[in-house]
Amino acid sequence: METIRQSLDYVAAHKHDYVGIEHILLVLTAPDTDIAVAKHSDLAVSCARVRELVNKQITSGNGDGSTNVPQTPQAKQLLVNSIHIAKALGHLGVNPEHMFLAFLDLESEPMVQLISDDAMVDVNTMRRQLTSASELDKYTLPFPPGIDW
Repeated sequence: METIRQSLDYVAAHKHDYVGIEHILLVLTAPDTDIAVAKHSDLAVSCARVRELVNKQITSGNGDGSTNVPQTPQAKQLLVNSIHIAKALGHLGVNPEHMFLAFLDLESEPMVQLISDDAMVDVNTMRRQLTSASELDKYTLPFPPGIDW
């Protein structure tokens, strides 16, 4: 997926040896790409603020900048959940909105709590906004072949 490929840029920049939800979230909230929920100006939470909060939480690691790194269990769960969400909505593939919805479903994760608390926005409000977005299918990527989700 393009989102994961782009998250590797953040992994390398921060010298991490893993792909975490924070890297994926930075891609999803990037202002200069179509592979982002930032295109939804009506979101109850500012993508710029989300990026600011995420960047405050990230520290530099000791990795070598390699792009051949594993995903954390949380990142894997986010990706699996995004596929389930897309299917539940009757969509033919996964797009950034599905991934952001999957991120919001990780409510016990400190990053989700931080964003929800800081924005003083109910997670359910953000979910409703994303699921009712008129462009939800515009950037749909096909499901990976050969995998029974």
